[in-house]
Amino acid sequence: MGRPRLHSGCQVPGTKVCKDCGTEKDTTDFSFRPAGHMKCRTICKECQRKRDAAHFQELKATGKYRDFRRKQTLLETGTSSAEYAALLLMQKGVCLGCGSPPADGDSLCVDHDHSMELPDGTIPREAVRGLLCRSCNLATGNANDDPACLEALAANLRRHQLMLTAKTLRLIA
Repeated sequence: MGRPRLHSGCQVPGTKVCKDCGTEKDTTDFSFRPAGHMKCRTICKECQRKRDAAHFQELKATGKYRDFRRKQTLLETGTSSAEYAALLLMQKGVCLGCGSPPADGDSLCVDHDHSMELPDGTIPREAVRGLLCRSCNLATGNANDDPACLEALAANLRRHQLMLTAKTLRLIA
């Protein structure tokens, strides 16, 4: 069913020393531990960001980023590897939106209905709509999952394309 979303900062009052940088900081500078623990992480957010960036570079350098990204996507949406594989097979390995395969080193995003997210941040299986490439997933999200908005944008693109075609034909004639 997905994992609960992490809170922006630890709510335990006081200060704490970061295990990485050794600096004493307010506990709001620390995130919660994963899996819903109420305790703060032992590393401050700033050091965690640096660790994450280094880990990302290591994954890119070793060619393991694609697998990492797929696992993250599955965790975020509560989709099992078997369900992802079934969707990928059903869609013939391409994006449901544009029909393109995922870019090198990337995987398709699990598109889901955000309005169906549960209060704990998990996503029910019936909210999953399919697999989209990063561009189509961002376009859908930026349009607030509104089909009317996406249809209006498509109509605008078609109208502009017709206008350019008409101008080109007038120049040729």
